[in-house]
Amino acid sequence: MVELSAQKPWQHYARLLRPEAADLRTIVVYGVASALLTLAVPLTVDALISNITFGTLLTPLVVLVWVLLGCLVLHNSLRALQAYIAEIVERRIFTRIVGDLAWRLPRVDIRAFDRRYGPELVNRFFDTVTVQKSSTKLVLDATNFVLTTGVGMVVLAFYHPLLLGFSIALLIALIFVVFVMGFGGVRTAVEESSAKYEVAAWLQELARHTTAFCTQGGATFAIERADRLAGEYVAARKRHFRILFRQILGSFVLQVIASTAMLGFGGFLVIDQQLTPGQLVASELIVTAVVANVTKLGGVLQSWYDVCASSAKLGSLIDLPLERQGGEELPSATQELGMKIEIAGVSCGIVDEDGEDRPLTLTIEAGERVSLSGSPGGRASLLLDILTGLREAPCGYVMLDGYDVRQLRLEDVRDGIALVHGTEIVEGSVIDNIRFGRANVDIESVRRALVDVRLWDEIMALPNGIDTELTARFAPLTASQASRLMLARAIVGSPRLLLLDGALDRLSPIVRSHVLETLLSQDRRWTLLVVTAHPDVLAACNRTIEVEDGDDHE
Repeated sequence: MVELSAQKPWQHYARLLRPEAADLRTIVVYGVASALLTLAVPLTVDALISNITFGTLLTPLVVLVWVLLGCLVLHNSLRALQAYIAEIVERRIFTRIVGDLAWRLPRVDIRAFDRRYGPELVNRFFDTVTVQKSSTKLVLDATNFVLTTGVGMVVLAFYHPLLLGFSIALLIALIFVVFVMGFGGVRTAVEESSAKYEVAAWLQELARHTTAFCTQGGATFAIERADRLAGEYVAARKRHFRILFRQILGSFVLQVIASTAMLGFGGFLVIDQQLTPGQLVASELIVTAVVANVTKLGGVLQSWYDVCASSAKLGSLIDLPLERQGGEELPSATQELGMKIEIAGVSCGIVDEDGEDRPLTLTIEAGERVSLSGSPGGRASLLLDILTGLREAPCGYVMLDGYDVRQLRLEDVRDGIALVHGTEIVEGSVIDNIRFGRANVDIESVRRALVDVRLWDEIMALPNGIDTELTARFAPLTASQASRLMLARAIVGSPRLLLLDGALDRLSPIVRSHVLETLLSQDRRWTLLVVTAHPDVLAACNRTIEVEDGDDHE
């Protein structure tokens, strides 16, 4: 699937490089100086041949050699500085994109992931490496190509008007090869990149659903789709290479014609005594350098197509819509008190069996324990998302402590709310997964939270205790232990509003009974909302809300 964007690939690329504009200008300035210094060899040869022809003394020869040596040393020093600055730019591009995505991804509007699998979408980050490498190649090689070719053509024009015409013809031919013969190159490069990510997404699915693809027919299905996607990639690659290859052929033809034409024109002008032998040799050297750059044109164009395709993919990631920013500060409240909730005519956007989306209106007092009858993923789950500001209600509004959620800063709203949706374990230690970046959570708080969910003894039985490293699939913990770890993460910060979306349903009856005792204890002042289908949990709460029909039962 080709990802659409309001911006063109080159615009994405320009946006990525804009913060590095100062260093890129420095590279270009060094490139200009370096291109001028490349003329040292042909001009020195011209002067040398003239001196030999007129039989001058040895002293001018020594001077020419030393001047050439100094120019070449300075030329290569500037190229070394270019390479060093380009390396610094590469590092900054990587760290800046990492920092930008680390800030953006937690703030992406959750609806952006309703139809796209987030981890697969984040794979586009790996195009950062292509942007790094191709940018360096473009800045160094393209700058060298443009400046060396341009300066060489200007010098040829000063030698003779006929050579001026030759330079203009060469320039027109270069423009034809790059722009006319390359028409559609960026588009096909983006299509090729999209096909590549379709293949990667399927391989990721194979690794994610290992059990499903081990069953009867699963292995065949995996190979058939992989073969089809690989075929689509090869077809896209062929379309792109067809354009690139004709540009490469065009540059080769241009090289042959330019070299032979220069020799023919130059020889004629020397015979006609309109050009000195030294100027002929110098002109041939200049054209040789220009033509050598033309042969490198294919590599430069390939880098350009790669960087445009990669920038488009990074742009599709960076341009993911963000949650609303800003808003009013939530007035400070006593942390020990629960949060009062007022829901007025809120629609969750899901129709019932009658084809209606019945709005919900209710009030939950601070410190109440309320169960929402339903299964995870239904209307009750969407209601929890609305309460935390993850989604906006299609109609109606929500008040927290008397303040409209739509007017408040989301950061302030979520500071006092803990939401447990599923088993969201990140790679790291047990204590890292409980603290989750909260520096104010000390070891004792972690211990108490684990004790409250009846997990402390089980964690301490692990080889490294709370320092045991967990995988993204929560090994070595069991599913029940991972669910309780999520509960420990939620309660360790003493939230004012605790939202549990099916978190208790995944526990065994004995463990669930113990955890419920902790959550419903009067010592805990939070307001509790639990989405559950278990009768024992529904019965233990102060109230049960039938979210499907909006009924409220004591």
